[in-house]
Amino acid sequence: MPTLAELRARTGAKPRPRATRRVTLVEGQHLLDESRRLHEQLVDLIASQPGNADDPERTGPPRKAGAKSDPRIAEIEAAQASLLERLAEHQGEIGLTGLDGGAWQRWKDLHPPREDNRADMTLTGGLCDSSSLFDDLGTFVTSWNGEQVAEGDWDGWLAESITYADRRDLVTAVVAMHEENVVRSPFFSSGSSTTPPSESD
Repeated sequence: MPTLAELRARTGAKPRPRATRRVTLVEGQHLLDESRRLHEQLVDLIASQPGNADDPERTGPPRKAGAKSDPRIAEIEAAQASLLERLAEHQGEIGLTGLDGGAWQRWKDLHPPREDNRADMTLTGGLCDSSSLFDDLGTFVTSWNGEQVAEGDWDGWLAESITYADRRDLVTAVVAMHEENVVRSPFFSSGSSTTPPSESD
């Protein structure tokens, strides 16, 4: 155990580096919207094929023997394949940098988890308010594909370029980056509540 003198001698040492994390995500909400539109068109076309009218959710070929598929089905499937390639080109890597331990604890104290809130349990393991963290992601985002993000870029335009689902994942990544070395309850995949351990545990 170090003495007070030894601890004082360490004050001139370099501060402990803050936690960092890199997350791959998609910058291309318009492509996801297009993918959703193509999927809906494909489902409608397949459902309208002879032999499929009785099962509108069917996604396979027509049941009726000898029935020919609508040529538009092949066109949409080709467009979907092309879209997957375009989505790959819109993937990027976000660099996250955490706060020091004291600042992160103060942030959590200012944004406590909401009672019985499913999103807080799912995205942050019940450690903080997930909506506040979603709104404050710019505090932690420091780079895009290795290039430093300038102040104001995230809230100014970059956030809206990132898909909503990926931004929700960033919320979880920020919490995990700060809490990964802390012994605590694991993240929950649903809004179920926890039961405190009994004194005999």
